[in-house]
Amino acid sequence: MLLSISSCIGTDVVDVELVDERLAIDTRLTSLAVGESYQFMADYFNNMGEEEMATVNWSSSNEGVISISAEGLAEAHMLGEATITAEYLGAEDMVTISASDQTVEMTARTGSFMGANNYSVNGDFNLLEENGQLLLTFESNFQASTGPGLFIFLSNSPNSITGALEVGAIQASRGEQVYPISLANAGLNTYDYVLVWCKPFGVLFGRGRFDN
Repeated sequence: MLLSISSCIGTDVVDVELVDERLAIDTRLTSLAVGESYQFMADYFNNMGEEEMATVNWSSSNEGVISISAEGLAEAHMLGEATITAEYLGAEDMVTISASDQTVEMTARTGSFMGANNYSVNGDFNLLEENGQLLLTFESNFQASTGPGLFIFLSNSPNSITGALEVGAIQASRGEQVYPISLANAGLNTYDYVLVWCKPFGVLFGRGRFDN
């Protein structure tokens, strides 16, 4: 539906859409050493982007390579590759894991911004886990339209901060900047989008989706 609302500058017409229900496997694992086990977790988000409790069904495409229990505990048995699937109420997520001679975990995610609602937001960002916390970094090519009350959010909706994590007030309208995030509030794979949001008027200035 379309909503006409007062914005940071004049009046914007914003297309507000419900998002697809989403199940996200929350893991940094890319390779599991043969003989080792790993506990998978998954987060379920409803069509407003809000997280809800869910009893997830787990399966493996190749139980001989990597098996997984009903509780999400996986074990690597032999060299090869398997796709782990999590499913709940028709929503599902999949991740392909290699069984190899060592366990390897992803440590960073990257993405790029684009503007929204006639505002300009550009540049690259990355999210990495370091020293027991997450660091959301905007690269030196970041630049955004100025406006009052701009905040940064991590969200599972490209258009809404419902169910999103407020990272903090924007530090600058351009240039490199770093936002620390507690691992108690989010994991590396918990959210799909970074939003630049005008809080006083509820207007999206820009969004970026993680590429990985």
